[in-house]
Amino acid sequence: MQTMEAVYEEGLVRPIEVEAEGAEALFRKWVDRGDLILAYENKDLGHPNLGHRIFMPCDAAQRDKVRIGIQAPDGSYGFGWRYRLIACTQRVEDFVFRSTQ
Repeated sequence: MQTMEAVYEEGLVRPIEVEAEGAEALFRKWVDRGDLILAYENKDLGHPNLGHRIFMPCDAAQRDKVRIGIQAPDGSYGFGWRYRLIACTQRVEDFVFRSTQ
């Protein structure tokens, strides 16, 4: 199993697919300012959006608090407990961007 430090240094084991227009530019902006990119996925087996992913930035100073598998924060975004953290990286190369058009 890869340690979190290895993930930061070597990248993710496999790339994560992203289907959102403008995502690559947004991810680069986050990385350029020093943020981590967090990837959450809906793991609720009874939910119609099972497998849906949400991405958000995280201040790199919070790196020690990030744990794969934790639930997403509740709040105004409204994605909470269904979503679990599946990846955390500072490398845009860890994503494969697909057009939604």
